[in-house]
Amino acid sequence: MALTLGPLLRDAGIDPSDAIVIRHAYVKEHWDGFRGLHADSTDAEILDYTSGYGVNGSFPVVPPRYWIVFIKEGGSQARLWSVVENRGEVSNDGVLRRFDVTESEHMVELRKRLVIGWRSPRTWWMRGATAASYPVEAISDAEPIPFPGFDRLVLSYVQLQAVMREPRYASWRTALSSV
Repeated sequence: MALTLGPLLRDAGIDPSDAIVIRHAYVKEHWDGFRGLHADSTDAEILDYTSGYGVNGSFPVVPPRYWIVFIKEGGSQARLWSVVENRGEVSNDGVLRRFDVTESEHMVELRKRLVIGWRSPRTWWMRGATAASYPVEAISDAEPIPFPGFDRLVLSYVQLQAVMREPRYASWRTALSSV
């Protein structure tokens, strides 16, 4: 039997019924004009991005306490960025809802290491109980090599081969595939 996300959530003290799972993708700007994320986004930028959602979107009216946040990796995988705790909605201007979210210590040992299979490529969030059945694809090296940015990318042929095959360069492949 394959390992799924559910036991990892429960082991971290998170009830899947009190969680949502979010998958962010690298998008410079969304169709509605809101800014997106890129391969060089800092943790602070990802947290800020995670805190705001459009009023007319499909996001829950009353989201649960825990948000397990992943970053899209390839077509059908996602890498854990962090677990954040939702402390409630703090603003709603009729277009954008903002939440008071803070990074949690839950699953800290799996941050940027846990890779799950993401069955529905168009789905960007789901209830924790649904995601609990999603397969764990890998628990990778503790420190993936961060993408240096397009303006600083110079590789030899040997380095390019490593980027294309080694798990520690997964974020590079995601960034490069977006252009």
